[in-house]
Amino acid sequence: MKNLCEEDEIDIFFKSIAMTVKKMPQQAIKEAKLKTLTLITEIDDKYSTRPTLPYQIPPHVPMSTEFTSQLIQYLNINITRVFAVQLW
Repeated sequence: MKNLCEEDEIDIFFKSIAMTVKKMPQQAIKEAKLKTLTLITEIDDKYSTRPTLPYQIPPHVPMSTEFTSQLIQYLNINITRVFAVQLW
């Protein structure tokens, strides 16, 4: 079994990616992190042997006030558009 403390080609590859990302503007770093996480998650799901379940927010996890107000605003705008289209 391989020692997890030893560096291998994967460690070196991701360290070189990190060096490149660190040179980017802050907004690009955020985008790179998000896209990398998304890609790795998709690949992990694709080759995973464990069963996958649809994600649900547990009932004990409160949503932030900001998220809730943004969601309400979005829904109100779209409901208004639906009624406006139906009225005309």
